[in-house]
Amino acid sequence: MKIWIDTNVLIDFIAERDEFVDDAQFIFSLCDGMVDGYISVLSFANMAYIFRKSANSDTLGFMKRELDSVFHITDFLDEDINTAIGLNYTDFEDALQTAGAIRMGVDCIVTRDKTDFKNSPIPVVSPKDLVNMVLS
Repeated sequence: MKIWIDTNVLIDFIAERDEFVDDAQFIFSLCDGMVDGYISVLSFANMAYIFRKSANSDTLGFMKRELDSVFHITDFLDEDINTAIGLNYTDFEDALQTAGAIRMGVDCIVTRDKTDFKNSPIPVVSPKDLVNMVLS
């Protein structure tokens, strides 16, 4: 199984958000052997922006080391921009994430913001949904 992890799930893990960290940790453990997890380089820019007050080279280095050891980190191509434009999303960042997921041939996109991906041609699941699918 191949899954695409949206930035919010990564932030839940790194920031240890109480309400979401358990599911994020479970997904990380899945991607550390059972499934192929993909994230985009754009997620690093998003996280650096969100953690900008606390982000320094150590924080960014930690994120890179932690994420690089578990996930396939993908870049974007010109074709992804064209695909993203064609998806007609209201949030272009989410369209780019979807375009990358399409190109990588993943089985689903994992995000807590499922409504932002309502036009996705790939199934979209919440972290909780994925955990429940795997455990059932």
